[in-house]
Amino acid sequence: MSNLQASLRATAPYSQSASQVVRDVNRHLTRTTAPEKYATFLYAIFDEKTRPFRFCNAGHNYPILYKSSGECNFIKLGDPIIGIDEHLEFHDHELQLSPDDLIVLYTDGITEALNAQSMEYGEDRLYEVISTSSHKDAQEIKNKIYDEVISFTRGTDQYDDITLIVLKVV
Repeated sequence: MSNLQASLRATAPYSQSASQVVRDVNRHLTRTTAPEKYATFLYAIFDEKTRPFRFCNAGHNYPILYKSSGECNFIKLGDPIIGIDEHLEFHDHELQLSPDDLIVLYTDGITEALNAQSMEYGEDRLYEVISTSSHKDAQEIKNKIYDEVISFTRGTDQYDDITLIVLKVV
């Protein structure tokens, strides 16, 4: 992970597109780590003024887009994981966002969190929290999702990291 972070910091300021950042990070990771080491990775660029959300998703969980109209869907656009082949191609994708739209980026530690009965938190519960909290600001939505996952797991051991980013367009 530190290798990936260092590569990202060295690459991102000089790249013009999300896919170029992912290509460069992939090339570095492939050349400097063991063949069995790989990562999922999503890199995005958001322009607050014109509101395009430009991203490249390398095998990471699909982000969730909640539109101000109430529509909630996965953004099912992506490419292979990074770290397995330096010659892989990666692609840019763009969504035009509007005021009150949400993008939720998360790790599988959210959806795969287990309760005492070994049931996963799952995508449906995540959708429900996003939908019922969409009127709140990004920090409040993030806190609500986190609180709901913790409540669902009721003290069971966490086996995976929980990382969560909520972007709400104003």
